[in-house]
Order: sequence, then structure tokens, then C-alpha cells
Amino acid sequence: MQVTPLQRRSGIKSMVRSVLSTAVVALAACSGESLNTPADPVLPQDPKVNPQVRSLAWLFDVNTAKKTVRITPPSAAIAKAAGLDLDVNGQVELSLVGADVIALTASNYAATGVGAGGAPPNKVRVTFDVAITNLLTSVQLITPTFPTPPAAATGLFMFPFENVVTTTSGGVSTTGNDVIVELPNTGGVTPSVQFDGAPHNWFNDTGCPVGSNDCYRYETYAVPLVAGGTSTTSQVGFDIDPTVSNFRAKMIVAADLQNSGAAITRTVAGTVTSPQLGPLTGGSVTITGGFSQAPSAGNYSIAGIGAGPRTVAYTPPAGCTAPASQSITVSPASPDPIPVSFVVTCNAPTGTVTGAINFAAGSGSPSLTGVQVTITPAASGTSPVTVNPLAAGAYSASAVNVGVGAGAGNGAVSFANLPAGCSFTGASTSSYSGLTTGGSVAAAAVSITCPLPNYPLTYAWSTPAAGSITLTVGIDLTVRNDPLNNGAAADRIGAFQGTINFGTRVSAPVCSANSAAGFSGVVNTAGA
Repeated sequence: MQVTPLQRRSGIKSMVRSVLSTAVVALAACSGESLNTPADPVLPQDPKVNPQVRSLAWLFDVNTAKKTVRITPPSAAIAKAAGLDLDVNGQVELSLVGADVIALTASNYAATGVGAGGAPPNKVRVTFDVAITNLLTSVQLITPTFPTPPAAATGLFMFPFENVVTTTSGGVSTTGNDVIVELPNTGGVTPSVQFDGAPHNWFNDTGCPVGSNDCYRYETYAVPLVAGGTSTTSQVGFDIDPTVSNFRAKMIVAADLQNSGAAITRTVAGTVTSPQLGPLTGGSVTITGGFSQAPSAGNYSIAGIGAGPRTVAYTPPAGCTAPASQSITVSPASPDPIPVSFVVTCNAPTGTVTGAINFAAGSGSPSLTGVQVTITPAASGTSPVTVNPLAAGAYSASAVNVGVGAGAGNGAVSFANLPAGCSFTGASTSSYSGLTTGGSVAAAAVSITCPLPNYPLTYAWSTPAAGSITLTVGIDLTVRNDPLNNGAAADRIGAFQGTINFGTRVSAPVCSANSAAGFSGVVNTAGA
């Protein structure tokens, strides 16, 4: 006999019902020593959940102290993105979907005070939002045929079939997450009315009379959920005892899968630029799913990205800092291409600019260490560099931005704080061109004229002795060093004169000639 897909689904339903009903069948047996001495009644335990169902549960680990909800996907997989076993109606045989079909995200955790915010007396109500993303590329999610939904109800259904108090052991699992230890019943955890659907018997179709232990509240999501689409968020909640700080909710998500035509793909494209380097070449743009491309001149374009959530990242070349990755979702509503661009911070390319401030012929030559030399690159996005020259006027700046784009490698040089009395002979600014990363260029020299200094004059009075006092006058002929006077050697002068004023004159002063080098034809004069 040939078995159709629909018959196989019916067989699976029966198997699940059978397993769920195992403990109930035990009620047919009773125990006791005799009819006259009946034993206490043997109460049934909660029916064990079908292992297939348990393996398809999404684990929601809620930490009320940290205010976090961590979702762990099921351990089993039912469908694959390609090669789905679809029946004649375009639906798969099983309807309990796992991590190969959907992704769940939680957000907006909140908790009330004890007995507050709608919580029952002596309870705390914990709520959070959940959204469902269809990971498949050419299959949409529709109302499930198994397990049986409430009468006339349509949608995707999520329901918690088991809730337990947990703790963390302090270790970590092989996946790097905390080890979760399920505890005995040390506190109450009950789905709240934030699960909009009233309790429904999902597996044995016997309704939910008083005392039923296999009925679960549920949350409904609109159908169809198109390939690559994400549902609107729905709020779910649990009423817990105040003593519960960690608990785990095991959720089932039920949906049938239906062909929806050709696979949805999009191109992801954009630019990769740096304020310091401009459009970048090299590095790698990667998209989850095994896609990658190196940008060229700041551009990239990656085609064939399938439906679902994706992460786009850029790994830059050396000298640049990787920017934050970006999340996208490919869906029928996505533009084509989907724009994703990156701005990357990189080390600025620099070079060295040298130059000189020269003294015009016949000019004085004071120290130029206090002069400010400002080197301003012409390219946008660069910054000026200011240095001080050596005493003789030579300067060098080793951290000048080369820049990118228009004006790269070129710049201007300006000068400020010249010594008093100095002025430019000709151009008062300079410029350079052709600077490259790690290279060096010389800016055009500028020339200044400065006044020649006066000859330093020194004098000293001796101690009065024998009715006389001596005034010694000195003059340094090397300081001015006028090149027009005796060349590079000390200047020569023929005479100098001065006026000596003193309070009481005893006799006219007597002047004697100085025979030191540099003097000739000195005339001695005496006066008041």
C-alpha cells in the first residue's frame, strides 16, 4: 500500500497522541492488597512529552536579576532551506519548526512589583516581546495542520508546554553559555494572560476541562509569513513567585510550510571610505552565508543573497580600524540592491616637509627659534602642522598629512612671530608639492631682512684712590659683525665718543687711547 504525505502526517499525529497518553492508560490499572483494605489511590503523573516535541522546543532562559531573556534554538531540525519534502498541497509533513526554518528574537523585558501591574496577588508578572523571522528563501509559513490549532483560528502559533525554575552552576557549556540547571518545583511559573490565546489542548483533541494538564495558552502571529520576512512583535508573559530569580520556558512554534515561488535574493552593495584615505581598496566585505568581496576604489557589490537576517561586516587592511558590523533582513519588501556602506577610520598618511628662512645680504641674523612655521596641506580632511625652526632658520616637519583626493601632496607654508624689526624680502609665504606617504619634499625658501644690532658697551668704575677714580669702557666688535665691515672678521672702528656726567668735578678727566685690535686713529678728548 502506498502511503501519501497526508497519511504520514496523520500517522505522526497519532504517534504523538499515543505517547502523550501513555501515563493516562496506566489509570486502567489499580493497586491494593484486597478489596476490603483498599490502598491509597495512585494518582497519574503528568504525561511525558513526546521526545520529538521536546527536541523541537525553543528554550527561553529568563533571568529576573539581570533582566535578560536568552533564546536557545531547538536541538532538532525538521526542514531544510532547499529540497523540502512538500506534499501535493505544497506543505511539509511536520509543522513544528526549528532553527533551520525560523529565528526568534526577544526584546523589551519588563517586570511588575509583587501583585502590581495586573499580576495576581503575591505574584510578579514578567513580560517580553518575541518576533519570528522566516529563514527560508522560497517557502512561506502558514497556519499549521499539526498540532491541531483552535477551531477557526489561523496564524503561526507559539505556546509554552513546560516551565521550570532554573539556576546557573557557575560553569560554562561547550558553546560558552552558562550551564543551566533545572530545579525541582521550588517556585511557581505560570503563563500569564499576555499569551492572548486561552488554554488549548494541542495534542489529544479532548478539550480543556477542569483538571486538564496538557492545555497551553498560546500567542498568534499573522500569516502568511513570507520568505525572509519578520513578524510584528507580540508580548508574552509569565506570573512567577517572588522567590524565582531564573526560570526556563520551553516553547513550541507551529506552522506549515508552503512553496511561494522562486527563491528571493537580493544584491547588497555600497561604498567603503575613510576620511583619512578616501575610497578604500582591499580588505573584505563579508555577509553571513559565506559571501565576501574585496572593495575596489571604495565600491563593492555582492549578488545572490538569500532571504532572512544577515550580518554585513568589513575587515579593513592594516592601519585601519574595523567599523561596526550592520544587520539587514532580505525579504520581498527589500530594495534591490540593499545599500550598506562603511566609514573607516585609518591612520593618516604622512610625509616630511623641509625648508629654510634665509637672511638677506647686509641683514642682521638674530635667532629664529621663536618663529612659528605653519604647514597646511591642501587636501580636505587634513590638519595644519606647526613647528619652530633652528636658530639659523632651517625647519623640518615629519608628520604632515599627505591627504587624499584633490590637493593631495600639496600645501602652503606660512610664518609668524618674526624677530622685532625683521621683514620679508619678497614673498612672505611658501609652498610645496609632490609629498607622498613616507616621502620628503622641500618647500621654497623665503628671505628676511633684520636690523643689525648695536655694539654692546660695558663700563665699570674703580674704587676711588689717591683722589682719583677710573672709568673703564669696553665695546664688543664681534656681535654686530657687519659683513660690509671687515668681512667675516670682527668689525673695525676708528673712534667712538661718549659723554660722562658726574656730580662733583675735581679735575678734567684724562682719556687714554685703547690699543686693542680694531681701533686706529683714536682721538682723545676731554670735557665736562
